[in-house]
Amino acid sequence: MYSRIFIIAALAASLQAQSITRVEYRVVPGNLIEITYTLRDSEPSSVYDVALYASLDGGYSFPVRITSVTGDVGRVLGPGVKSALWKVLDDLPVLQTEAFVIKVVGRVRPTLRGMFRSLFVGNRLTKRLSNGLTFYGGQGIGYLYEHSGLQAQLDKQLLKPELDGRAGVRVTSVPFVYRFEATYKRWGLGFDAGTIQRLKFLSFNDARYAAGDLYLHRLGLAFSSSYTLLPVFGLFLPQLGAGAALHQWQLGDQTLTETATLGGFTLFGEASVQFNPLSWLKVNIGARQHFLDENFNQSEVYLDLGLHISL
Repeated sequence: MYSRIFIIAALAASLQAQSITRVEYRVVPGNLIEITYTLRDSEPSSVYDVALYASLDGGYSFPVRITSVTGDVGRVLGPGVKSALWKVLDDLPVLQTEAFVIKVVGRVRPTLRGMFRSLFVGNRLTKRLSNGLTFYGGQGIGYLYEHSGLQAQLDKQLLKPELDGRAGVRVTSVPFVYRFEATYKRWGLGFDAGTIQRLKFLSFNDARYAAGDLYLHRLGLAFSSSYTLLPVFGLFLPQLGAGAALHQWQLGDQTLTETATLGGFTLFGEASVQFNPLSWLKVNIGARQHFLDENFNQSEVYLDLGLHISL
């Protein structure tokens, strides 16, 4: 009779809550039943109040609370596989029904340690919304300012921003975020009439330069790592981070036919906020400041949209 009774019990228990799965049993010597179950989708520091109940009418009601049990009942730290030993005959000396069902109930008990820990590593809601891969693209607004050797040779007022695009992939494992990114920026050089006349002379009437059609291009690859501050809100995540970028500056026409190139390496700091309006859609707004470039540094603000795949 034990076998039939507890096959029914295991099926019923696994349906009681999404956090309790894989309910199994086996009969052990001493008129004992070993019940095992798994707590999943739980924080490492979460504490559950776990109780066992029995039904004699096939699961319509559960009037019997199982008390003659030892092991993972009462206060249980999740997640993982848990087990308990039940002295069946101490709670039910006479078994007169085959419509016997057991129910495993677990309720999360908030703890000060758990709440404090979630402030730094995130909670289940934040991780469920954010963890995974995000493929994104966006637009930036950059302010270029001179530094070092080229300062006397380039008037920043002649640089007119035209394009500032970025695309990449973001790997999120709350509270950490990693970005791999490619960027392209372009500025037009707005020359005055005197400069155009000099270009006509120097370029032997090359149409590109005679019209002042020169552009400054910046192609870059960047990697950054950020930490999520207070990752308990789920819908928006403030982040602080830093990274490094390799880039190449090119002076040429609009199609990147170059007249001069200059490579560089920068370190940068950034601050951003990620919004999670939908599980598959992410919006990121941030600001980045570059340092240590021998020729140019840059401040920029950006906005990107991403398609998210949860992992």
